[in-house]
Amino acid sequence: MRRSKAEWQALVLEQQDSGLIASEFCRQRDINAKYFSLRKQALKKSTSGFVQAVPVVREPARPVPSEIKLRVIEVALPVNSCGQSDTVAALLDRLLR
Repeated sequence: MRRSKAEWQALVLEQQDSGLIASEFCRQRDINAKYFSLRKQALKKSTSGFVQAVPVVREPARPVPSEIKLRVIEVALPVNSCGQSDTVAALLDRLLR
């Protein structure tokens, strides 16, 4: 059975992930161990190292409020939340002293 370079790369990664030594991996899959070793070495020489791409699942971003209302006693101060976090932090620091 002829395999493409990508198929050999996938087999090498599968063998590495399996925790099996190459000879046992090949025996279980009816692959010639010597040929597998030759292909593995050829892949190492032809690339500086191949990387298995794994999709990353990201959680959706939470919506950011467009305005924050800061109320201290009877004073309400609307603050635009875009880029003014330092100002709000300084104000709160002053108020809490």
